[in-house]
Amino acid sequence: MRKAAMDLKRDDDWHKSILNTTNDGFLAFDDKLRFLEVNAAYCKMTGYGHDELLKMSVLDVEADHNPDKMTIQKEKIDKTGFTRFETRHRRKDGSLVDVDLSVSYLPQYEGGRFICFLRDITEAKLARTRLRESEEKFRIISESANDALIMVNQRWEVSYWNRAAERIFGWPAGEVVGAQLFGLLLPSANRADDNRVSGLFSQTGEGPQYGKTVELAVSRRDGMVFPAEFSWSILRAGDGWNAIGVVRDVSERKKKMEELMLQSEKMAIIGQVAAGVAHEINNPLGFVYSNQAWIERNCVAAFDLMGEEGGVITPEIKTRILRLKESLREVMAESAEGLKRIMKIVQDLKTFSHPSGEMWELSDIITIVNSALNMMRHEIKYRADINCEYGPARMVECVPAQLGQVFMNILLNAAQAMDARGVITIRTSAENGGVVVEIRDTGKGIQPEHLNRIFDPFFTIKPAGVGTGLGLALSREIINRHHGTISAESEFGHGAVFRVWLPVAQPHPEPVVF
Repeated sequence: MRKAAMDLKRDDDWHKSILNTTNDGFLAFDDKLRFLEVNAAYCKMTGYGHDELLKMSVLDVEADHNPDKMTIQKEKIDKTGFTRFETRHRRKDGSLVDVDLSVSYLPQYEGGRFICFLRDITEAKLARTRLRESEEKFRIISESANDALIMVNQRWEVSYWNRAAERIFGWPAGEVVGAQLFGLLLPSANRADDNRVSGLFSQTGEGPQYGKTVELAVSRRDGMVFPAEFSWSILRAGDGWNAIGVVRDVSERKKKMEELMLQSEKMAIIGQVAAGVAHEINNPLGFVYSNQAWIERNCVAAFDLMGEEGGVITPEIKTRILRLKESLREVMAESAEGLKRIMKIVQDLKTFSHPSGEMWELSDIITIVNSALNMMRHEIKYRADINCEYGPARMVECVPAQLGQVFMNILLNAAQAMDARGVITIRTSAENGGVVVEIRDTGKGIQPEHLNRIFDPFFTIKPAGVGTGLGLALSREIINRHHGTISAESEFGHGAVFRVWLPVAQPHPEPVVF
């Protein structure tokens, strides 16, 4: 009997030592919720001593006591003999500790017994709270961002799509998440290269687009294609690579940059022709000034002559006055013509140098060509003869100053291509519901390897310091904006011909902004 009691005590001590070595708290309580046993971990967790707790009940430490919740937990225990939930216990110093409880019911004891293991989850809950707060901050930041934020997995399936992405691309997040990004945003012409890049990404998480900003032509839900900057960052999540993209619509910025380039090219052309324009103005100014002096001198002489004869007009005086009158008519006509030339040059210069963004208007294509020719006359007249073969006048819907810039660029290039005096022929005609302007020169022509590059930005075959390399690139952009075409043909050593076709009416007239 004594041995049995000793064995029982030894087993009891053994079980207590096991419970006291665990980091989780342990409680045993009866059906009145009075503590029957606690371990050292729970004492440490709450700050109470062992004997103090044995004089207390669960209700003394339960900080979130709620009869309805307790009823729910009791029903679970009655049904399954087990329940698990989170609550808070109050420490001896009044502070609270978050705990995760696993409660089991032992019916074999009279009145029933409950054993409970508790784990301190205060730090874990704090971490979860911080994570939720961080996620909420990220959500607020990402949803209020002006740039699109997109996350894709290694198969380029969208996993995140913020509000700006919805606005920029026109697709709501609910229709995009899980969809393949390439098929969604990229025009079909761009998909081959980007599918190759995406294959490399799925294998290695690397590729030429990642870790830097690249520009791509992308399409909206309505099919409109626009330029966008993509900045991709790579991260490892789960079993595969993921990419987070910041996407910015750069349409307006590119328009502003191209507008500045267009205006810069205009100023460059004006700089090249400034001396010639000054000469063209000085010539008529010279004979206007000379004629003014002649008028002053001869008119005064005539009045003096009339005064000498006492106001009597003799046949000789009458003859001299008639001669003077005829000469005066010629001088005044010359002066008027000179002033008209000056006014035309100044008007052409003013029209040409005006910033982009003019409204569309109906204008005669021959008038536009002549205006450009007038601006370039001094550059051309010492290098080539001009041969104009104009068809009937034809009105086109256009921005005249911008078309004038195109023709000035072509005429200037033609003049600069002359090694010896040559001929520049300008033809206009009607074709396919539009008008054609063809400018042909007898200069040195364009080498075959250069012909397909002359419309590229900053490409030039002129000597250093001559031109900007933007003239033909901007000319093509202007013609594209007018829904027309521009092309060049050349046999090296035998001149070149530039051909511009323009529709008579624009499909959707709007202010042109580059």
